Amino acid sequence: MDLADSQITQGHEIIQSMGLTNVRLLEYFIYQVGSFTIQSLTQHIEENKEFANITENELYSAVLSLVILGYVYVYLTTYPIYSFEDNKTYIPKRFTQYVKTLVEGANQYIVAGNMYNGDVEDLNKLHLYMMSQMEKPTTKAELKSALQGYLIQNEYKDMNNNDKLIDETYDCSELFNALCDVLTNLGYIQPVNL
Repeated sequence: MDLADSQITQGHEIIQSMGLTNVRLLEYFIYQVGSFTIQSLTQHIEENKEFANITENELYSAVLSLVILGYVYVYLTTYPIYSFEDNKTYIPKRFTQYVKTLVEGANQYIVAGNMYNGDVEDLNKLHLYMMSQMEKPTTKAELKSALQGYLIQNEYKDMNNNDKLIDETYDCSELFNALCDVLTNLGYIQPVNL
């Protein structure tokens, strides 16, 4: 058994030792809520009788175990996450320059990060292009039109039919939404008034 297998086995043992109720509680916050504080955990415990038997010590032990295993990250400051809104949001140029540096080859030395400096994979030229178009407040319609033009100009192939190049009839709404979701989750989209 190598070190990685040993750590995985140890992680499973720790999770099993937390008890099913603790695991259900933490899974709810990790997978459904997305983020939490100790205060929000304790409030949820108080509001739900199914968790009434969890002690404060068990709660802290369970959270600490998940931090050690890398399932939960601890942050001193939370960054608000903003979604794209017509003429109300933009992406600061410093983020575009950062991603441009990575896409142009620096990713062999460093990895991309989100606002919490967590590793990010798979940022590519499409993300970079969208970011460059969002450096000033704009509309969804303008961005979708620009994205479609970029796809045509750079001879991207239709994802549903790899034999066909993207043309004016291609609906890039799904791709646009996926790119915006990534940029939102990275924390790169900011409100204009900041």
